[in-house]
Amino acid sequence: MGMPKGMVVQDEGGRFVGVRGLTDMERAFVQEYLVNGGKQKAAATVAGYADPSACGWHLSRSPKIQSALRVLRQRKILALATAGLAFVEATIEGTNDATMSQRLKASMWAVELAGHVAPKPGQEQPDEDKPMAEMTVSELEGVIRRGEEAIRRAQQPTIEGEAVTVEDAPSVPAVWPDSLQPVEIEEESTV
Repeated sequence: MGMPKGMVVQDEGGRFVGVRGLTDMERAFVQEYLVNGGKQKAAATVAGYADPSACGWHLSRSPKIQSALRVLRQRKILALATAGLAFVEATIEGTNDATMSQRLKASMWAVELAGHVAPKPGQEQPDEDKPMAEMTVSELEGVIRRGEEAIRRAQQPTIEGEAVTVEDAPSVPAVWPDSLQPVEIEEESTV
């Protein structure tokens, strides 16, 4: 049984393995694109394409390249998140060179991130941000009422009034009224 379509794996040497449908040059493009921060032309140049500008543009829009980029980007994010959490854990536990103040800040950040801190006065969580699974029946009915009202407002015409055809529209005067006549402005001389 093969890997799912679009699955990307890196071996111990950092080489891509199991990327279905990607050539070696496309693999090189994907790897460089992620390393250089999304610079298409630079990635295509490193990958060895003859016309890096055009090829970089086309490659970056290819569904199979986008799929490979998504998978690898998600893996990098997961790896960074894991490293970040390990650092925060080491900071909290005091196993690195963090000061007591840094340890306290890391602890507070971890607790807040986990959602275990009550909101500060004046920063109460609005009902719209409350997960639906935690809402009461009356709160859910309120969400439905607000949604129905938003739909009614969206269905109303943007401009009130009656539409007229061009033939029925009042004619524009051929001469501007005196108050709207164009005025010539003399340029200031720069002496």
